[in-house]
Amino acid sequence: MSEYEWDMKQLLISVVVVFTALYSAQLSYSQNPPGIQDCPIVSVTCPDATNNSTATFIANVTIGVPSDEPKYRWRVDGGTIARGQGTDSIEVEVDRRAQVVTATVEILNFPKECARTASCSILHSGYPRHWWQPVYDSKKPAWEILPQEAKPGEVILSKRNELGLLSNFAATPFTFHGKRYASLEGFWQAMLYPEGPRDPRAKFPGLEWKYTRDQVTQMTAFEAKRAGDLAEENMWRMKIAWVSFEGRRFAYRPRQAGRHYRLIVAATRAKVLQNPEVKKVLLATRDLILRPDHHQESNAPAAWRYFEILMNIRKELPRSRK
Repeated sequence: MSEYEWDMKQLLISVVVVFTALYSAQLSYSQNPPGIQDCPIVSVTCPDATNNSTATFIANVTIGVPSDEPKYRWRVDGGTIARGQGTDSIEVEVDRRAQVVTATVEILNFPKECARTASCSILHSGYPRHWWQPVYDSKKPAWEILPQEAKPGEVILSKRNELGLLSNFAATPFTFHGKRYASLEGFWQAMLYPEGPRDPRAKFPGLEWKYTRDQVTQMTAFEAKRAGDLAEENMWRMKIAWVSFEGRRFAYRPRQAGRHYRLIVAATRAKVLQNPEVKKVLLATRDLILRPDHHQESNAPAAWRYFEILMNIRKELPRSRK
């Protein structure tokens, strides 16, 4: 082999060795960047789903290089942090309107080259968002409480959606003591009217009863309410504070729940049980606190608090097992 050929062979070998070394070094760096194998690992655990008003999220940190205790900062979508900000676990007050609740934690003192955040989401099964959908209505009547005025854990029984079926005003016919009523409001207001020609209310001089008791039983909503207002005017003129059912008189606004209240509860139960859609909507509210969609007197009698009556009836109803 000539000296020239020998030199060329040596040069080729050197080039191969250099490229091999460079490739090996590059491969080693790509697989194991400096410090990455020592990064702490953060994750968040949470339940798969919740029907509760609160949920707990927990941060899990596998400590690597950093010797200091982790510093936590949480962010939540679909709820608000009730307690635990700055710690490894938080209790979240779930927004009933949210379908998904997500908690994200950031470890503030992780090395910059490491992943510092992790999150976890839960499905909040159950309540239709439109029950709390804000309503902006310049013509809103003064008596109305809008859906967005509900506090956490509450729902307004708004007549603007299907929850209005639970209102006394709803056209939800039912039979009670053998008689058919078009609505609970019709049942309620009919008790203010004379039961027959011998009723003292029918014989009182100078009074006009625009409707008969039977006519009122077939009314719904504001028509029944207006009929009741007319009857209350007559009661004021007669200076009486009683109503009647099946010939028995009892106080209309008693301080303590009495016969009038028990009749309203029984009639409300009949309405719920005899109208499948009403029962379905009531059960769909599950554990929510029901609130009226209108302003009530602070000292209103128990019979007026139809939302509480409905919650008590809801407890009696069997719930389907999923």
